[in-house]
Amino acid sequence: MAAATREFAGRVLTNDRQARDLVGNPLLQIHHGQGMTCVLNPAIAACQLRGSADDPMVTPDLDDCRPKCRNLARTDRDIEYVKQQAAELAESVANPLAPPIRHDRERQALARLTAIVEAHGQGALSR
Repeated sequence: MAAATREFAGRVLTNDRQARDLVGNPLLQIHHGQGMTCVLNPAIAACQLRGSADDPMVTPDLDDCRPKCRNLARTDRDIEYVKQQAAELAESVANPLAPPIRHDRERQALARLTAIVEAHGQGALSR
């Protein structure tokens, strides 16, 4: 019964030809950002789009990514970047001379990044 409640996590490619066909599909748009990958579906994008919505080659504005966007995915490469950001924030949070407002803001950001890394490690969708 537990298997019936699991969510399909994606499609497994079994050979190089499938991977080439997938990456060569002009309608499939994968955009790499800092600490995230956008697998663009314009219909559900939370960001601003560049181009008209009916244009098959519309692109996301990667400077306007939203953490709750359903197009976001995080690869192992993205998680390494997130870990690096978290390590830098941890140093700032540990600074006893940091102003309280900055300390609280960075502590919250560190908690969000830590949750992303933990969710990725557990195989969950990290949004």
